[in-house]
Amino acid sequence: MFCLLICCGPKQDDVEAKLFSLEKVLTLDTENNKIAEMGLTDISYFDIDSEGKIFIANLKAKENYIFILNKDGSLVSVFGSIGQGPGELKTLDSSKIESFKKAVKVNIIPTLVYWEKSDNHIFTGNTEKYEIRVFDFDGKLVRSIKKEYESVLLSDKDREEYEKRLQKYPPEIKESFFIPDAFPPFRDIVALGGNWLFIQTYDEPNEGSSKYDIFDTNGEFAGRTELEGYQVKFKGDRVYCLKQKDSGYKELVVYQMIWD
Repeated sequence: MFCLLICCGPKQDDVEAKLFSLEKVLTLDTENNKIAEMGLTDISYFDIDSEGKIFIANLKAKENYIFILNKDGSLVSVFGSIGQGPGELKTLDSSKIESFKKAVKVNIIPTLVYWEKSDNHIFTGNTEKYEIRVFDFDGKLVRSIKKEYESVLLSDKDREEYEKRLQKYPPEIKESFFIPDAFPPFRDIVALGGNWLFIQTYDEPNEGSSKYDIFDTNGEFAGRTELEGYQVKFKGDRVYCLKQKDSGYKELVVYQMIWD
């Protein structure tokens, strides 16, 4: 078990308070022979249902794209071959972009509206600015959560990655985009029950990690934390982190959250 130390706020940079600790309860390592014998050789995306079952998509597979595992990591079923029958995947519709001409160039990092639901509230946020709006279930605005932040500039590596993406587009589409100087103020909203709100930011984390601002139920800033994994999901009292190993293999690590 290891502890995450959280700063108490911008005016108390030298003070640390432990809000919670994490205990590792499960690792699904695609480099492990037992996991490979299941047929799970890669993890593209994952999700968790209300019972704790883990759904994993392996988009690199030629068949059996979807794996369902129990909470303890044991295999339940595999399905998702390309086809037309039950349990098979088929394309329902598709479209082709013929032209993409705009008078104003489009930011390649789009402005998005995120939303999340807790036990008592609905949260929305537009990434044009750092503001989270909190509504009750009748649609009444309860409060707005705002936070001062410093823009996170794109690094040379970030810019190279977006340039590579643009090169895949036809010229008429590629010329319609521009690469901004900075990232949006946040990238996701996660509500933990009715107690805590985690806002994923672009602030400079260690490679393969994400930083989160944490707010309490009253919208007060409580601190920050860093979680490993380029895909991180919360479900109940568990955190699911998809990581890239130095060997190139992926692993899904599940932690139990223990609040102090």
